[in-house]
Amino acid sequence: MITLIIFLVVLSVLILVHEFGHFIVAKRAGLRVDEFGFGFPPRVVGIQRINGRRRIVWGSPKTFDPREGGTLYSINALPIGGFVRIKGESGEGALEPDSFASRNARTRVTVIAAGVIMNALLAVVLISVGYVKGFPQVLDAGVSKYAHVQDQRIEIVGVLPEGPAAKVGIHIGDRVIGGNEQVFQNAEEFKTFVTEFLEKQVQLTVERNGIKKEVNVVPIILEQTEKPGIGVGIADIGVVRYPVWLAIPKGFELTGILLKTVVVS
Repeated sequence: MITLIIFLVVLSVLILVHEFGHFIVAKRAGLRVDEFGFGFPPRVVGIQRINGRRRIVWGSPKTFDPREGGTLYSINALPIGGFVRIKGESGEGALEPDSFASRNARTRVTVIAAGVIMNALLAVVLISVGYVKGFPQVLDAGVSKYAHVQDQRIEIVGVLPEGPAAKVGIHIGDRVIGGNEQVFQNAEEFKTFVTEFLEKQVQLTVERNGIKKEVNVVPIILEQTEKPGIGVGIADIGVVRYPVWLAIPKGFELTGILLKTVVVS
């Protein structure tokens, strides 16, 4: 139930931001925007400014005429996402200057594209905030000298099916603390340890959901790599925080990567 609620909240935010993009660009282009609504009809209540005064509209009265005043800002019965109604979006009023249908292709494309652009900008903002607050990141490739790293650990990022690690219950996401009472400082120390104890049983200390446990496993020469191992992929992971002046360009960079991935997919 909680997952469903979170999904609906996230979906609503994405739709509202998308529709706000259409709304703001249409307004700036001088088009008449009849309604900007939160949720989907039937309408519960709306507020409209007429001659400098606010008018409250209850329900969906047949007598309601958007030409009487400015945009109606409404709250609707189905609280999922939202919508914007622009004059002429269905082709009406092609000869009236405040109609979407009367504008040239450049203006129409700009209004239509504004929704996607706003979603992309939202991604930039959220990712940038994430970089400021701290994102889990693989440290093997190095991080900026201006970044702050905390909660550094060795994490299992892959488990070979039917490998030694899989057989003793090691899962993706587990943290490797140490082996044979030796504490590992980084992934390289773990790899060296596995090589030293090839074909010998070792006791690894791993942590899952804050709970530590000991597992006994025997490193072998893996057929897939022809190297010593227990059948796991590991990486040095840390929560990396960036200053704002670095977080913003990294937000644009990651958003670009994600957009490219979506297009390619």
